[in-house]
Amino acid sequence: MGIEIAARASSETGLEIFPSFVVEHPTIGDLRNVFARPTTSTPHSEPISEFCLVASTPESTEDHVSASDSEDIVMVQSPVEDVSPAPNARITLMQGHMCCPRPVAAEDKSEVGWRIYQSIASQGGLWNASDTTQQHLRAIFASVANYHPPPMTAEELPRRTAIIWGKKGLIDRCSRDDKLMQLLADRDIPTEPFVGFMEHAKMGAIAWGLPHKTDADLGPNGWDRYVGEALCVSIDADHLEMPMPGHVHLLHGAMEEAFTYLRGPND
Repeated sequence: MGIEIAARASSETGLEIFPSFVVEHPTIGDLRNVFARPTTSTPHSEPISEFCLVASTPESTEDHVSASDSEDIVMVQSPVEDVSPAPNARITLMQGHMCCPRPVAAEDKSEVGWRIYQSIASQGGLWNASDTTQQHLRAIFASVANYHPPPMTAEELPRRTAIIWGKKGLIDRCSRDDKLMQLLADRDIPTEPFVGFMEHAKMGAIAWGLPHKTDADLGPNGWDRYVGEALCVSIDADHLEMPMPGHVHLLHGAMEEAFTYLRGPND
């Protein structure tokens, strides 16, 4: 979801916006204060303040006058400072099957992530491995590897958080790729679960998704250090199966359970 939001914002603004901006600006107020300004309207004879999505665009920094074919004049002024209190409604992104932030010193294993994707993409014909796809995925891998947020303060913590895990890893999709399996062995990347593998630096930003999870691997897996307590739900699927026919009903059930929890007993 964060990737889709970032892509839409980049398309609309022409700016390079990474998926991490959704997490770095977790409330409606944060997004508004960074990316928008208030809108006020008056008749054409009076100056107006035009809404601008991105504060650095020309409309937000320069005064200009435009005339329509009917000779009506529209005056556009630099927007005034927004001094209203920021809304405190927090956006809750329920991300299924996403590792917690990696340690700062974790080794860059984006090449391994790309090879994992290539191996999976070569089977079934559902995905492609074009140059554009490679650039997109490498950017995602880099964003995950370089995301090192501080834990939220007590005032910042969300009221409730829910996490949905896929119990299956992706290893079964790759196990017949001898070259990939040798690469994983050469890079000392385990394909079997071990205690704490979901948070271990050696698994990098991508390879943690390879091993199948045991019951001990279905907790918060480090997210509690950032968002506090969390409801953890799991379904019998891997990351790619979760939204697909045959498994999406399982994801639906998990989301319903999560939404019930997020609403709370008195909401």
